[in-house]
Amino acid sequence: MSLKSIIEDGNGSGLKATVDNVPGDGQNGLVVLTTPLLELYPKTKFFTNPEYGVSMVQSASLSGAPKNIHNGNDTGLWVGSSIVGAKFNFSSTDIAFEGTSSVHANSPSVGDIMQFASGSAFTVSDYGALTFHINVDRRWTTDSVSIYGWDTNSGSIVGNKVLLEDYFVQNDFDVWQTVTIPLVSMGLGGDEIIDSIRIEGESNTGRGPEYYLDKIALKGTSTSTPLCYTAKPSPGTRYHVNAFRLIIGNNISGSVTNGTMTGLSYDKFIGMNELSGGLNIQRILNESADFTGRFTTTSDLMFAGLRNIDSISDGTNSLFIYEFEFHTPSILDSRTNDRIEITLNDDMTDLTYLRATLLGSEEFL
Repeated sequence: MSLKSIIEDGNGSGLKATVDNVPGDGQNGLVVLTTPLLELYPKTKFFTNPEYGVSMVQSASLSGAPKNIHNGNDTGLWVGSSIVGAKFNFSSTDIAFEGTSSVHANSPSVGDIMQFASGSAFTVSDYGALTFHINVDRRWTTDSVSIYGWDTNSGSIVGNKVLLEDYFVQNDFDVWQTVTIPLVSMGLGGDEIIDSIRIEGESNTGRGPEYYLDKIALKGTSTSTPLCYTAKPSPGTRYHVNAFRLIIGNNISGSVTNGTMTGLSYDKFIGMNELSGGLNIQRILNESADFTGRFTTTSDLMFAGLRNIDSISDGTNSLFIYEFEFHTPSILDSRTNDRIEITLNDDMTDLTYLRATLLGSEEFL
């Protein structure tokens, strides 16, 4: 005796599974899809720094005398030159962050290179970061531009390339943004010797981006560098991220008289003045940054999709919780060293509390 069975869609569409008859192969059967059974274990991941642990109330400002590289030739510094291409003006008077001139990249092509040469070799170990100001005029959407150390004597890269767009908001046009790149990210965290810095077009969508640079400098010391906090999967696991949470406290009342909303200035950072370097957040998958966010004000947090989900106050001190919820989990794989990093570039000690967490589940491989 046989039973008649009907497999029907459980979501109410009325669709029924049918036999797939493939002409010529003599086989009939149901087309099915199987997915592996996932055993997920809820787990919270804390962003930590090897020296300071989970607390981000630290000073990451760059102290020490800077090594100035170029400022649009307002003063005589390193020599700027076009190595490949003819789209670079090293003393443009169109706009300037400071002074009257800046460096103008007028839509260079892929492979075009500009160089800033010091004239003599030096050790980078005396500095902590490469900093500059950038103003994107137009056309920087999915384009890539790299920056790296160079040794003219050997004619080779020192360290490794990094992409400029990983350190600022490239589609925020006609505003000056501060860029801070830790030298360790450029492979220049030790006793490496360079005599030049190069910037190169890596990829363009149509015409290349048009942008300006000003006040390029090496800053900080070997002990005064941006601070990086990391959250990543445990070895042998994948971490399914459901939400990112940033918890910020400061000695402000957090309320307005007779008001029904939080008393915060949108153009400041939770009671602090607008951050100069900002909080840089990167999601790194297979050693490539597939998301970069830079936050200098409260409005930056909200524009990126973080919601103020809760706040408490005793009338003098307040704590604010901002959260970004992933509609589908973002998966970090330990086998490819996937991680999310927060880099501090300012003195955050005016805050009373600053920590970050990931909420999600762990999958054992």
